[in-house]
Amino acid sequence: MMVASVHHPELYVHMVLDGLDLFIPQDDVLSVEIIADLEVEQTEIGSIGWFGQHGHGDDAPVFCITGSFELLELDEVPKSREYFVLLKSLDDDTLPLGLTCDELEDMNVQKEHLYIQPVPPIMRTPRSPISELLIYEGDVACISSGPDMSKYLIDLSEQYMDKVAALAAAEMV
Repeated sequence: MMVASVHHPELYVHMVLDGLDLFIPQDDVLSVEIIADLEVEQTEIGSIGWFGQHGHGDDAPVFCITGSFELLELDEVPKSREYFVLLKSLDDDTLPLGLTCDELEDMNVQKEHLYIQPVPPIMRTPRSPISELLIYEGDVACISSGPDMSKYLIDLSEQYMDKVAALAAAEMV
């Protein structure tokens, strides 16, 4: 007997990155983990390590970004980063991706009386993973879907690999 999955659009994982409040729908999160469970190493793809306990068969890369969504290398990771979320895979051919954070909690935006707003056109950028905003504790908080954040992390990873390749080519000259 097949059980239909339950979709809860009001449930989010609230993450804090350098003081930025970021909300990701719980339906897009595979698991919440502690940073101590990472196999920590700077990787050639820009991640700060690998998480292998997700049952997908391969280790999942875990990335660290700033509150302004810039990629950090292992030696730049703030000591406050204690957790990471493992975002669900985009499809059967991709791995789940991890994203570190300083703090996190589950939140029901309806029970908290938080109202989701679209990103104003003036604030939209082509590469941004932010799809919506909300006011949380008097500040503007960002909302990103898991797929949008995963695509953004993949884009950052590709930029990182291009930068490393360019540096290596420059050293050969």
